[in-house]
Amino acid sequence: MKPVIKLTIGRRFDNRNQGLSDDSPLAWELHRQRAQVVHQVLEGEPRWKVLDWGGTDDQERTHEDVTITLELAEAAKMAALSFAGTVLYKVLEDTVVDAVKWLIKELGKRLRKREITRAYVELPDGAIVEWASPSVSGDVSIWVTSQVSLSYGQLEAE
Repeated sequence: MKPVIKLTIGRRFDNRNQGLSDDSPLAWELHRQRAQVVHQVLEGEPRWKVLDWGGTDDQERTHEDVTITLELAEAAKMAALSFAGTVLYKVLEDTVVDAVKWLIKELGKRLRKREITRAYVELPDGAIVEWASPSVSGDVSIWVTSQVSLSYGQLEAE
């Protein structure tokens, strides 16, 4: 059986900062912007097969977060990032680790551009890897379960 993970991605909340509802035109635009990011990152990506897009393309309501269900593709191979490999390798096989690291790196770029606010994956064993928009320090933070592991800046060198 191929490993399955759940990837959750949060939209921006500019509408709330302006006192607008989650049904406002701005909230809908942010919902569509996140959907565009999700599709750009995952469509045609050979590492992952999308089993369920969740609320990504919902036309009836906006969502703070959408959860996409992904299955590791059979031919998933990539160059390894070294940032959190030792932690992830304890719970996953190499191909899953590499594919999850690819998601972190690709969505980290979108977080840096502030196109989305947060993302996290729930791994087959229940562990969670979460990463969030740049904070006051200006860098994306990444946590494995609940311990800070590294900053996105460390990924750029690879």
